[in-house]
Amino acid sequence: TAVKKLLKKRLPQKRYEHSKRVSATAQEMTLVYGVDEGKARTAGLLHDWDKLLTDDEFPARMEELGIDPPDHYELMFPVLHSFTGAKAVQREFPELDQGIIDAIWNHTLGAPEMSGLEIVVFVADMVEPGRNIKKSPGLKDLRKLVGEVGLQELYFAAYQQTMRSLVE
Repeated sequence: TAVKKLLKKRLPQKRYEHSKRVSATAQEMTLVYGVDEGKARTAGLLHDWDKLLTDDEFPARMEELGIDPPDHYELMFPVLHSFTGAKAVQREFPELDQGIIDAIWNHTLGAPEMSGLEIVVFVADMVEPGRNIKKSPGLKDLRKLVGEVGLQELYFAAYQQTMRSLVE
């Protein structure tokens, strides 16, 4: 598809393969959690659109896209790509559903009252099969929860994992 071609040009092969695995994992999760398959697949594919920006590039990118920098954003460089990526994807593909954009926006830090689509993408990014269990303590346990617990419980477990990772 045109989206895959643009993404492949934008990302190095390793990051592109990760995005494809997140897309496939999100799609698999839709079967269990009743989320729209096409939206999950698309959001999973596009979630790391701005992942390769350097720390120095984020201030200008946020300004370009009209994003107000969060307080102490200089401490948040590892997660800012979700915000800039969502806005950039929305600009690049205006036909995309807002739910897809929201899933990209919230795929790193989550948010209160996330939709099923947002939770599926948030979790799929963490549990996709290419993630290294040795580098992510708790990943094995999180993978076991997929399909065994409801979305809210799964999100809570994944959110705890994210916070532990960010603190470390």
